[in-house]
Amino acid sequence: MRFRTIETGMNLRIPDALLLVVATLTATGCVMVYSTTSVLDYAQGVTWSWILKHMAWVLLGALALIACRRTRLDWLQENARLIALVSILLLLLVFFPGLGARINGARRWIKLGFLTFQPSEVAKIAVLVFLADFLTRKAHLRFDFKRGFLPPVVLAGLVFLFVIVEPDFGTASLVLALTGIMLLLGGTRLSFLGYTGALALPLLGAVLIAAPYRVKRLMTFWDPWSDPEGKGYQVVQSMLALGRGGFGGVGLGNSNQKLNYLPSSYSDFIFAILGEELGWLGAVLVLGLFAALLWLGWQAARRAPDAFSSLLAMGITMMLVLQAAINIAVVTASVPTKGIPLPFLSFGGSALVLNLAAAGILLRIADEGEKAEASDALPVFSPGASNI
Repeated sequence: MRFRTIETGMNLRIPDALLLVVATLTATGCVMVYSTTSVLDYAQGVTWSWILKHMAWVLLGALALIACRRTRLDWLQENARLIALVSILLLLLVFFPGLGARINGARRWIKLGFLTFQPSEVAKIAVLVFLADFLTRKAHLRFDFKRGFLPPVVLAGLVFLFVIVEPDFGTASLVLALTGIMLLLGGTRLSFLGYTGALALPLLGAVLIAAPYRVKRLMTFWDPWSDPEGKGYQVVQSMLALGRGGFGGVGLGNSNQKLNYLPSSYSDFIFAILGEELGWLGAVLVLGLFAALLWLGWQAARRAPDAFSSLLAMGITMMLVLQAAINIAVVTASVPTKGIPLPFLSFGGSALVLNLAAAGILLRIADEGEKAEASDALPVFSPGASNI
């Protein structure tokens, strides 16, 4: 499908526009990571150390994007259950001595020689692939609680359980949110989601209360200035960065908060440094790119040649956009602090690689939609149309 941009009158294909948005976000991330980590390089007496590491992750992610864009969608569907099983096994491996790596008190990583990655990043995509396949194959059972609703909820519950004990409350909650969205798009009864949500809320509350640091984080969220040197320090420094940036920013490379004032300035809080250096204009540009990603992903889902591809496209789009929304909400003190990086912009790692891989799958779906439309084949599925 070709669409005409209002500003330039240029014709762009949906896959080309998607690739342009992802590439622009990734390039912006490279610039901001270099700007933010140059201070760390200076303190360590090295040159370009951090940005070279980031570029290595970007290269690995680009290769993953290319590989996933060339992966057949029917292969993904045929192996959806195997992919889900492998992802659960990977989640279990983090607890095995010698394989699982504990960093900052959390056991979220598997270490294989020089490579360390988070299985939870794989699990997010695996859950989406499984749900897209299940909801397609079992579409005739979408109003059957036991056979059409419970199996995907059980899978999501298992992933939630394994991730929450790492612990990683943010990613675990994201998995539940994505599961709910996929079930809604797949046409399940709203009452099923409502009853399950009502039962899950006490469980989430218990998980929250069970960890004192989460309770303190929640209390600090209401008034971070009540403890600006303690629990509220990171959020306060983030808001100072955004406030200092103003409309046009202080200039690329001129951030004060990256001078060891704002923790995780190159990863979870990179949006704050972007807002300080590039100002409101830079922040709005990034928000606009994620809004474009949402619109283009929805268009790819609408034009997908089959139900599985359509559901998967929407799931991947929502995964990327929700992560961005949560990260930016944390940086702007709109929600309590969670360890979710900003897709494509935060310092590289397994999150960057898997997000680029997910973008590759989305591009493949957009490519297939183009082919189907060129041959006058119409999509057979409309997301969310069957649950009303």
